[in-house]
Amino acid sequence: MQATENEARIMLNEVSDLHLIKIIADAENWSLEKVYKMAHDQVHVEGYPWESFIKRGNADSQGRLPTPVRQELQRAFQVHMDAGSLKLSTTGGLVKGFTKWLMIGWVIYFILVILF
Repeated sequence: MQATENEARIMLNEVSDLHLIKIIADAENWSLEKVYKMAHDQVHVEGYPWESFIKRGNADSQGRLPTPVRQELQRAFQVHMDAGSLKLSTTGGLVKGFTKWLMIGWVIYFILVILF
């Protein structure tokens, strides 16, 4: 599936830096640390050491990676999205669907108990 640049930009605005790193790591089968370091190396920007980045909860005082590094991760996301190699989790949708049917089951159960 080819995503337009605008669609990808809208999706990526909602994703945290760490989540974006996790998505790319899954697509590349790399560690989170390797993706973090590779993104910095690609744009020639020195970042915090990986351990410091994780402890800080995300990057600089605004809670974001440096702009060139985030753009490199977004570019990698776009490449993997166009190639169809992203491994996005659908567990959230499955859990919501299961919960919905479980609640419907309980409602039916209580109606039957009240009627009989």
